[in-house]
Amino acid sequence: MIYFIRHAQSEANKKGIYAGSLNSPLTSGGISRFRAFSRRNEKVFGKIYVSQLSRSIESGRIFQSEQSYDSVLLIDPRANELNFGKLAGRPYISLDSQHIYDEYDIESKEAFYNRVKNFYDDIRYDENDALIIGHAGVAKMLQTIINDKPIEDYNKAKLISAYEIYQL
Repeated sequence: MIYFIRHAQSEANKKGIYAGSLNSPLTSGGISRFRAFSRRNEKVFGKIYVSQLSRSIESGRIFQSEQSYDSVLLIDPRANELNFGKLAGRPYISLDSQHIYDEYDIESKEAFYNRVKNFYDDIRYDENDALIIGHAGVAKMLQTIINDKPIEDYNKAKLISAYEIYQL
């Protein structure tokens, strides 16, 4: 089985701005809450997948450090958040229009879908339970893929909250 957790709160999350493919450090409160959450975890994961973004890697290391078992931390760029192009570092706006994707040079939904699907297809048949510690957009795209929804429904997928483990 594959499970998913969103990374700990980052400075970009706290400020309400898009980080996307930019690195954004974790907040001290996010680290504390993620550490406490990780300590309470009772599920054993042989592999922990993270993106190549610092907020995901640091969350993965925190989670790993709080477990009583050994696991492998695997960094995979296919698990990176949507590239928000010129919107990176700017306040949240609605992404419901293709015009916004074009205007701000945001990674296309099709490219994002293909990247995340390729990642999912490579890990989904692993014999051990695996954990992805990732990003909100990746979680929404994984739901779109797993539920066999059209790419256009990506923005309608459930926003997974932090500090909870979800079975995909």
